Amino acid sequence: MAAHSPYIVECVSPEALYIGRTESGGPAGFSGIIGSKVRELPGECRQGGESLGECIFDLLSVCADGRAILLQYPED
Repeated sequence: MAAHSPYIVECVSPEALYIGRTESGGPAGFSGIIGSKVRELPGECRQGGESLGECIFDLLSVCADGRAILLQYPED
């Protein structure tokens, strides 16, 4: 299932998430979160006062800097 809703993300474990991304306007690719970082991401989001879904949504939609931060997490 694909969704843009930060609320749906809350119903899925971080290990089961795939993050969509495009490179240079090409087709989108989807990657899981790196195993060693899968537990870090929810904690970092909570420290910022956001849920995991809100954090991912904000990083994807706000600016290039946010997308660059998020790209630290996907597997290749």
